[in-house]
Amino acid sequence: MEKETIKRRKTIVLITLIIALLIVIADSILYYTSLQETGVGRGFSRYFDSID
Repeated sequence: MEKETIKRRKTIVLITLIIALLIVIADSILYYTSLQETGVGRGFSRYFDSID
């Protein structure tokens, strides 16, 4: 029973890490394309820069 829960936790952590990486990659792509075009795709990084 304990081994199953550990396996589940590892898979959940892996999935969340992969999703986080995908979000970061998509954000950077949107950010760089928005710099080239008319700012249509704004990334999170630009949003956080404007807060400061």
